[in-house]
Amino acid sequence: MTDYTVHIVDDEEPVRKSLAFMLTMNGFAVKMHQSAEAFLAFAPDVRNGVLVTDLRMPDMSGVELLRNLGDRKINIPSIVITGHGDVPMAVEAMKAGAVDFIEKPFENTVIIEVIERASEHLVVPQADADEVNDIRARLQTLSERERQVLSAVVADLPNKSIAYDLDIQSSLRRGASRERHGQNEGEEPSPPRANGSHRWLRSFLSRRVDLAQCGALPQAA
Repeated sequence: MTDYTVHIVDDEEPVRKSLAFMLTMNGFAVKMHQSAEAFLAFAPDVRNGVLVTDLRMPDMSGVELLRNLGDRKINIPSIVITGHGDVPMAVEAMKAGAVDFIEKPFENTVIIEVIERASEHLVVPQADADEVNDIRARLQTLSERERQVLSAVVADLPNKSIAYDLDIQSSLRRGASRERHGQNEGEEPSPPRANGSHRWLRSFLSRRVDLAQCGALPQAA
């Protein structure tokens, strides 16, 4: 199953059901909409989707739908399905923001390829602004050494490399000789774990790619 949803907009029920069935059988997540107005009302809730819309529909055409989406700053990779001789309207749809168009009749493999190409326009969603601000505030509570370790972890460096680069290894050995932690002979020490006051780091680190893209995490050197 794809990690995005294909939204099918067509006023003809047999057409949208047939297309939805074919795409579902080919591993796509699908949601059907019976009109452009119905999808326009739903569009603000779309988080990760590709739109496949018929061009000629009553009340609101595919071109008008794309223009409305653009006016509302709703960015969804869109494909329009045209009938024979509708190429001029398809050009208008491209100007309105469509990434591609398909002329009826079409082979299943063709629309699958077009949808997959359209999905390349999807933008990875940014973390919620409030969460990012909270992370930035919490990062200010870290010591310089903790921030260095965090940057290295975000860069997926191995523990041994982090310990060597930041000289944590020798620090831990000095601490072990004083406090007798019972570490086995020859065992490689690991970078210090987040203490109780920094346990929030563990859950945030599991999503570090998205957070780093938002600038919420320090960049590795």
